[in-house]
Amino acid sequence: MVRRFRGVGENAAREDAMIRALSLVVVAALMISGCTKKAEETPPPIIFVMVDTLRADYLGTYGFAGDVSPHIDALAAEGVVFDRCFAQSPWTKPSIATVHTGLYPEVHKVFTEGGKFLARGTTTIETDALSEDAVTLAEVLRSRGYATAAFVANPWVRASHGFAQGFDVYDSDGADNEMPGAEMVDRSIEWLGERKSGEPFFLYIHLMDVHGPYTAPQAHYDALAGSSAAAPVHRLSEDHYQRIPPYLRMPAWARQQESREVAVWRQRYAAGVRWMDASVGTLFAALRERGLLDAALVIVTSDHGEALYEHRGWDHGYTAYEHQIHVPLVLRFPGGAHGGRRVGDVVGLVDVMPTLLAVAGAELPPGVQGRDLTPVLSGQKGSDVMFTEAIKWRPGQRVVRTAEHKLIIDRNTDELTLYDLQADPAESRDVATEDPETVDRLRAQLVAHEAANAAHGGLSGRAAEVPADVAERLRALGYLE
Repeated sequence: MVRRFRGVGENAAREDAMIRALSLVVVAALMISGCTKKAEETPPPIIFVMVDTLRADYLGTYGFAGDVSPHIDALAAEGVVFDRCFAQSPWTKPSIATVHTGLYPEVHKVFTEGGKFLARGTTTIETDALSEDAVTLAEVLRSRGYATAAFVANPWVRASHGFAQGFDVYDSDGADNEMPGAEMVDRSIEWLGERKSGEPFFLYIHLMDVHGPYTAPQAHYDALAGSSAAAPVHRLSEDHYQRIPPYLRMPAWARQQESREVAVWRQRYAAGVRWMDASVGTLFAALRERGLLDAALVIVTSDHGEALYEHRGWDHGYTAYEHQIHVPLVLRFPGGAHGGRRVGDVVGLVDVMPTLLAVAGAELPPGVQGRDLTPVLSGQKGSDVMFTEAIKWRPGQRVVRTAEHKLIIDRNTDELTLYDLQADPAESRDVATEDPETVDRLRAQLVAHEAANAAHGGLSGRAAEVPADVAERLRALGYLE
């Protein structure tokens, strides 16, 4: 049976055609000077695996002890692992907009902060959407001759929210947290089967197996007994249990007495990682069978992490602690180039777009704020700072992250916190008063970053109505009350 892949819809398709025409003009202008050789080269396929809600420390390659991610770990052994990659927002929409545009949230303006989902004076649910002014990763790759397809399981990342720009196929049918990664992978493999030999393609897969509520099959949970996640931590009081977001308490296991143990929650989350990894393994096997794995650029990363009772918190999007913004970034380059490397430079999801475009031999659109990471692999010094913003319900909060420190400033109150992450990786002790020199240095870097954002001008913001059925899915994910 041949599946008819769903496109972006009539209105979205018309808008996408306009944006595509604009991106073609922009990219063509950039390529006129000195780009003939690149244009003649055959660019590699790009397979992009976005694992929603995956914190870095729950992968074996980042130190998790236990059989949690054998397939991603094997890819990492043949690729490059970035040990200090940080999300520019601790929740999906702003973070994914950054991935696709190479822009910080303050510039792309996809926020929906403060829980403001209702249009003024109405009961209509609205949310920020990526501007039509954006030039996306998919648009630039398509202008280079790539076939582009996305298979998306997160209802926030919908075509109507602007994320389909540049994709020939944008399949988000049934997108919600109950969509198994195996289904997304099967759709992707079917699409791969329709590709012509030698045709460059960009395949984006957005998986939700790790996202709460944690419903991985019991076998994956049982396989992680004795792992990092299963270590005894703390027994929750009834009051603390009731503070867990209701959507996370939906599964049957979460209503049993065992759910008062923090270790059970962490093991259930880890089971979702293992479940996802099995599906990713199926994808890698299909790529290998078709001779594509070695020829392609394969990337595995996440949009944000998850709180699992660290600082007595749950879920994501509300703070900028490490468990919410430290994400994995694994790149396997064509032919296994740079295989086995680990990079300690501070990098961010904002750097993903320029890095992939560099490997594809494409020039950057004007105004991209991220940087190409490939020179770091040749010994060039990289960045020593990264910024996080667009924190839900705390729109004034800004984060400056270096290899050693994290400064958190609330621009509304000027309240600040400084953590020495070398001495205190758990972020348990504020040292701002003890180290004013570091505070001043990081604050100056933040001021420079904010000035760059302001000078950029930014995209024009726009809102999209959230259909009733999608609103229900978002409620199931805990985003709407």
